[in-house]
Amino acid sequence: MRYYVMCKECSEDHRTDTIKLLNVEEDIEGRDVVFFVCPVTEIETKSLVYSH
Repeated sequence: MRYYVMCKECSEDHRTDTIKLLNVEEDIEGRDVVFFVCPVTEIETKSLVYSH
């Protein structure tokens, strides 16, 4: 299974193995939220983690 994030900075999807991961938290519903550096813009952002 592949995991990805939806980047708000560049509007692209990035696989989790291609981002610089800064932190992982859990939201109130138990979903993973990752804080990462966008590989395109180099700006810190956050996203839920999705799978295909």
